[in-house]
Amino acid sequence: MPVLQVYNKGGRFPNREELRYWVFGSLSHGVHGLFFWSHKHCIADGGDFLVNTLAPVVNELKEFTRDPGVAPASEPLVIHDTTDNQSVWFRGMQPDQVLIARWLRPFDKYLLLVNNLRANQDIQRGVEIVHGTLTPWGATRNVRATLESGTLRVEGAQPLEVFIWSLETIRKRGASPIKPRG
Repeated sequence: MPVLQVYNKGGRFPNREELRYWVFGSLSHGVHGLFFWSHKHCIADGGDFLVNTLAPVVNELKEFTRDPGVAPASEPLVIHDTTDNQSVWFRGMQPDQVLIARWLRPFDKYLLLVNNLRANQDIQRGVEIVHGTLTPWGATRNVRATLESGTLRVEGAQPLEVFIWSLETIRKRGASPIKPRG
């Protein structure tokens, strides 16, 4: 279980973007829980951090994981790059330092992408979903993002940025649900 530092002892509190990165980056690996440490320092510093930064991220996490399209959140399907033969990297990490996961319940409902770089980048990744409509979900920034012909493209991903899209896959009438690969 990841232990996420949420205190300001001799430094600074994490900002909302960093918290989203820690929370949803961990979720993309299929964690069974998250532990936040330490609320004592947050309260001693006036509690603004708890109300204005931590609470919105935790509420977004709760809303996401309670959705029947996600539950159980600990069972994502990590998407590996399909554009080359090197699709199995440590824990799904690719050379462009992007994590991608989706949840199958029974049709794709959400697509999660984490820019794991401390740099801006345009992302182009081959994925196992052929076509789909991507709608920003939660606190996801609205950027140009497309899923066409098996390629996910995202313009202007910021350092450590998390994208969660509600995903409507485009299928022929009467198509059956996607099943995870064995």
